[in-house]
Amino acid sequence: MNQKTVQILSISLFLGLLAWGAWTFFYYLGVPVHGAVLLGSERVKEIDALCTSGGFICRGVYAFFPFLAHTFSRVPFFIWYAAVSAVLFGLALGWGYLKTMHVGVSWTMKPWKLVLLFIGMVWLLFTCLSFSSHNNLTFRTIVEPRAEVYQGAGSEALSSLSKNYNQLKDRGCLRRVGVFAGVAEASEIKLRCLQGSFFTRVLPQMLVVLLFAFELLVAGRLLLRRVFRLRPEHPLIEFIVSIGIGAGAWIIVLWTGALLSVYTGFFGWGLAIALPLIAHKDARHWINQFLFAEWKITGAWYSLSLILLWFLLSYLAFNYINVIRPFPIGWDDLGSYLNRPRLLVSYGSFVNSMPSFQWEYLTSLGFLLFGYESVFGATAALIINWFQGVLAILSIYLFGRIFMGPGRGVIAAVMYYTLPLVGHFSFADMKIDNAVFFAGALATFCLFYAFFFVDPGSWARKKWVLLSGLLLGLAFSFKITAIMVFMALGAVLMGLSLHWIGFVASIFLVCAVFTKNGSLNVPGVIERLNYSADITSPFIVFLFFTVVGLLLLGVAGWLRRERVKPTLLLMSLFVGGFLVIIAPWIQHNTILHGKIIPSMYLSAPNTLTPRIDMFGDAYGTMPYSLPPELAVNQLDPHCKATAGKEELDRYWGNAVGWGHYLKLPWRSLMNLDHAGYYVSAQPAFMLFVLPLFLPAFWKASGRYLRYLWGMSLFLVVQWAFLANGVPWYGIGMFLGLALCIEALVVKAPDTFSRNVATVFITLGLLVCLGMRMWQYESQRNLFEYAVGKVSAETLRERTIPYYDNITDIVMTRHVTMPDRPLLYRIGTFIPYFIPKNLEVIGVTDHQLDTFNCLYQDGDNAKTLQRLKTLGFNSIIFDTNTATIEKDPNGSLHQKVNALTGFLNSEEAGLEVIFYDPNAGIAFLLIP
Repeated sequence: MNQKTVQILSISLFLGLLAWGAWTFFYYLGVPVHGAVLLGSERVKEIDALCTSGGFICRGVYAFFPFLAHTFSRVPFFIWYAAVSAVLFGLALGWGYLKTMHVGVSWTMKPWKLVLLFIGMVWLLFTCLSFSSHNNLTFRTIVEPRAEVYQGAGSEALSSLSKNYNQLKDRGCLRRVGVFAGVAEASEIKLRCLQGSFFTRVLPQMLVVLLFAFELLVAGRLLLRRVFRLRPEHPLIEFIVSIGIGAGAWIIVLWTGALLSVYTGFFGWGLAIALPLIAHKDARHWINQFLFAEWKITGAWYSLSLILLWFLLSYLAFNYINVIRPFPIGWDDLGSYLNRPRLLVSYGSFVNSMPSFQWEYLTSLGFLLFGYESVFGATAALIINWFQGVLAILSIYLFGRIFMGPGRGVIAAVMYYTLPLVGHFSFADMKIDNAVFFAGALATFCLFYAFFFVDPGSWARKKWVLLSGLLLGLAFSFKITAIMVFMALGAVLMGLSLHWIGFVASIFLVCAVFTKNGSLNVPGVIERLNYSADITSPFIVFLFFTVVGLLLLGVAGWLRRERVKPTLLLMSLFVGGFLVIIAPWIQHNTILHGKIIPSMYLSAPNTLTPRIDMFGDAYGTMPYSLPPELAVNQLDPHCKATAGKEELDRYWGNAVGWGHYLKLPWRSLMNLDHAGYYVSAQPAFMLFVLPLFLPAFWKASGRYLRYLWGMSLFLVVQWAFLANGVPWYGIGMFLGLALCIEALVVKAPDTFSRNVATVFITLGLLVCLGMRMWQYESQRNLFEYAVGKVSAETLRERTIPYYDNITDIVMTRHVTMPDRPLLYRIGTFIPYFIPKNLEVIGVTDHQLDTFNCLYQDGDNAKTLQRLKTLGFNSIIFDTNTATIEKDPNGSLHQKVNALTGFLNSEEAGLEVIFYDPNAGIAFLLIP
């Protein structure tokens, strides 16, 4: 690359950063839903008055300084935490100066020191939080429970609050400070009791994390050393790869235990104790590493990497405290990701809802080791899912550290972990997407490491490629959306091993595969593009992709004929590793479905929930089947399912034409189609296009960066066409996005570009911080459990007051009404709280497709009889069901209107037990 080209690229990069960075940031800040979160309400009104035309750039410019001021002032406790951290940092610098007479950071760090540092940060945040205040009341203030104070609280909630208040009083934890509203005693919780909660509720879970990580490390290194015969030179590689392999090994063993119906606490503790004894060499190795391994942290005291490292650890610590709670709080974890592992432990054997090598087997260890009905066990399960975020951070840092050099990878890790959508399942709705990301990112690292750090033709390269395939099989077992990473990484393998044209050829062949199996809905795509679906057929599209792909692959093979055989071997190992992991559970599912020849059965048949036959096909042979006079007509339009469209299409809007797909990343990042904390990213990710102007990007040393960028772009394209715009379905793309954006700083050709990139990345992080603080303000009451202000029972009564009563009624009727033992569930968070709910909840009808079919003739009395015949004795209904659909005349709204008409009809005669629109719940008994 000549000097003139470098200059042109450098100037283009600087101008691009300046123009594109400013445009995307101010546009993002100007989107009204973002302003509502990042600004005070008064500021929003002022900006509305100034920008009457509604232009987003205008709004963003006027919002800039109010956004900064509001972000730094909205949560005082974090300011105090930062101030104390700065003082302690200054003292450490002063001590270092006295020892070395050098101003700067020169620390020797060890793993145990890092753990103690993190615990110290958790404690400092915990303490600052407990001294914070809101609405002129300190966090420590607790008011005597009276109906005049706790307006709207039911008798059971007041009783629980009184019990909690009296317990604190009996322990001598309260100091009276006055009278609240002239009717109730106001007290402050004493410091010793607050600190006691840290040591009884917060710190013990850290021991769970350490034990969990230790077990994974021992299992992983045993396999890495004995099976793969790999000894990575860099200890960070050994550490993180061992955790990844160990996670897979533990999941497989736990899955096997479930198949053998020995899934008990004895089984879990036996494994935990036996493994370090069997692999005593590896256990000793990790203990020695924990105590004696060391590395140097050096740099200026104002180093950006050092500041970001503190920020990242603080973010982790804050999320950790947030997760210290007695039960899950999210839609998906209550219904699936915590419900399933709890069910598994309650049954003690395999359940159909966990048919593959899922991360939830590791989640279940919290319940398995400490009891599925214990508060500690539930919190431990939540903490295990929080630990996924740590693994995701480590996988990003590993890639950055190895490929970009010491101190690198921190920017990318911070950018990923602070994303609101990632935060949502890192501290709120404890899903498994961080685990999917970790397995895919680690697989990506293994493949890139094989080609850029291992000798060509060596067995070591083959082993790393095999390991990459195995990890991708694990990621696919976690969630099938990981298939996109598998396809993209397979294309990278072809490019690296054969020729770059092989990468392009593989993209076409992947598209052919997706077209063939129907993942790429060709008629649907054509209709979205606003053309007639008759202009072509899926077969023609499949043929086009196949022919072009094979022709390009042939060209690549002809240009690098000597690499064809090695490439075929590596591809065989890569695909073989993937198949080796998924084959056992696929075959097991096949057998459960009554077949022998392996088929792609991704799920297992449900043998616990009674089968419901509303079409009358099995009348006389199945207990819950409708007779001919009640059977519904399957061909009736009311029986045409619309749930998928209502659930998924809300994420990517109703746009048509080429702009629907081409502008989807922009619309998604700017939340123009769908808004919410759980779908929000940050504006700096739009800088992903700019590495093309990095001179280093086009040099020989930047080859890994080019493939990482190309792979990420291909993942974005797959996500746009296959994933309905759901951001976490494309979670794998964020590895390359974050690392390529960090490259704008690390590989910048000049100081100007580096500083501009740093500014916009920092502003993006401030956006994320502002959103996180807003989320804290919305969930402030959850921290009351961690600091010891409320008991588990009290928190439950205050947040979900109806669920315990509903559960009691449902379980009683399940036993006393054997002919009609089932609950009809429409939304709500209740599954987690119903023991063995697979047998109790007969139908989960979130978008009312089943009800719409049962109600096809609009006859209330007949519909009631159908429900009774199908075994239902009660209905629980989420009154917010229709809110996921914007169109008030849409199909979901119509179904909800039909349901409410039925529920309120005299012919149905349903008995309303609970109805609270504010809590979003209705519970009715079927007579």
